[in-house]
Formats: sequence, C-alpha cells, structure tokens
Amino acid sequence: MGTGPGIRLRRAVRGVVVFLAFIGVAIAVRRMTNVVPVVVKGYRPPVVPANPRLAQLAALDDLFARHPVLTLIHIVPGLLFMALGPFQFNASIRARHLHWHRWNGRVFLVCGLVIGISALVMSFGMPAIGGVNQAAATTLFAIFFLFALCKAFWHIRRG
Repeated sequence: MGTGPGIRLRRAVRGVVVFLAFIGVAIAVRRMTNVVPVVVKGYRPPVVPANPRLAQLAALDDLFARHPVLTLIHIVPGLLFMALGPFQFNASIRARHLHWHRWNGRVFLVCGLVIGISALVMSFGMPAIGGVNQAAATTLFAIFFLFALCKAFWHIRRG
C-alpha cells in the first residue's frame, strides 16, 4: 500500500517542483549577491574578463547592476514566490494549516503581482538583453502571468 503508480507520480512531480523552486531561489540569491553591493557602494563598471564566456556573464551582471533597485524589486519577491509556491499547492498543508495557507497565498499573490509589473517595467525601462524579440517575449509573458494571477484570484474568491 502506498507504492502505486499514482503515488510515485505525485512524488516525482513534487520532487521536480521542489528542484525547480530551488533553482529559482539559487538564481535569485546569486543575482542578489551581485546587485546588493551596487546599492550599498554605488555602481562601478566591471573589469571585462579575457575569457569570452566570462565576458558574456560579466556583461549580463553589468546590465542588472546598472538598474539595481529595479532588479531587486523584481528578484526579492521572485525569491519569495519560488520559495512559497510549493507550499501553496500542498494539499496536506492546506488541510492542516488553513490560516497559514491563506496568508501564504496572499503573500504569494502580492509577490506575483510585483514580479509581473516589474517585468513589464524592465521590458521597457532596461535595454533588452536579447533586443526587441526578448522585450516582446517578456512583455507577452508578463501580461499572461498577470492575467493568470488575476484569474486565479478571481476563482479562489468565487470558491
């Protein structure tokens, strides 16, 4: 009992979700380690490494370092969104800790709104990393993301 294909599939999906959330958290923490010093000490142009691959990474870090506050407005709620998301969709937590689940949902939703709105601002306010194509894709995804959040909220309020 407890080892059927349905149980194994749910465990595998849960493991993948936690793994992906961990990747999102790790990326946010890595970006924060580069951007927080810029907020504290001010912007300084990076030294360009001789290695072409490292030079690409340095250029990407520099793009976000030029807009540190906007970057933090986007990634700090993103960190919370990725960390709290798996808990929000866990049925046993929802059943046992309904009050916590509801507050987690509110924080999750507000973080999602901040992420979506800041993504729209970043699409137009920062030079796009991939040019016009990436700006268009980011704008489309941000609009869809905000639509999905609003629709989810609407369904939750209707029961």
